[in-house]
Amino acid sequence: LDFDNIKANIKEYLKGQSEFQDYDFEGSAMSVLLDVLAYNTHYNALYNNMAINEMFLDSARKRNNIVSLAKMLGYTPRSATCAKAIVNITVSGGSTSPSSITLPSYTPFTTYVEGKQYSFYNVGSITVNRSTNGNYVFPNVELVEGKPLSFKYGVTEGARYIIPNANVDLNTLKVKVRDTETDDTFIVYTPAESLTSLDATTKAYFIKEIDDGLYEIYFGDGVVGFKPQPGNYLTFEYFISSLDEIGRAHV
Repeated sequence: LDFDNIKANIKEYLKGQSEFQDYDFEGSAMSVLLDVLAYNTHYNALYNNMAINEMFLDSARKRNNIVSLAKMLGYTPRSATCAKAIVNITVSGGSTSPSSITLPSYTPFTTYVEGKQYSFYNVGSITVNRSTNGNYVFPNVELVEGKPLSFKYGVTEGARYIIPNANVDLNTLKVKVRDTETDDTFIVYTPAESLTSLDATTKAYFIKEIDDGLYEIYFGDGVVGFKPQPGNYLTFEYFISSLDEIGRAHV
């Protein structure tokens, strides 16, 4: 793949042809033509070498290509992971306070680590009764760091359902399917673990990484996994991690 060696090889080849025996290969005109030929050969050789390297896991360098090759093995790269904390929360009360209070879902809690603020949220609502001393104690509450988001899609034939955010923690992803957009009830789909455990009625979803570290959700075909029908409504609920510069790489 060395440019000078390629040019020298072309020159030696032309010198061996009867049509070019009397040519001055060091002359400016012929030298320019040799440079063009050598450059074109060098360019194509490098391109083909890099393209072939990207076809194999051992030599690929671009993440998109590695993900695509891993997909054929049934492997989905792990996503970013949000930090979690288990805390006990005490709310002061008194004799005139209500008998019970509820901690709503996604109540924000903030903390500082090395001068930087981080936000944590509880995932589900929790209700506790007033204790004998008048306080309310929420024991062992799991808090998730990051930012809670949701995204909605209407189900149509041939549509792609992409989570439009990077740094999504797939462990926090919830896929909800409603019959219509205004329906209050929904079914929570679970991630598919094995094709052998799926039938036409299994409410499961599949996930794959696509370009730029985003993820695409797709569903069964009505034979392997239940297929949402046109007119149904999808809601994706998830957390995105606030990765700092030290933890920027995908986990």
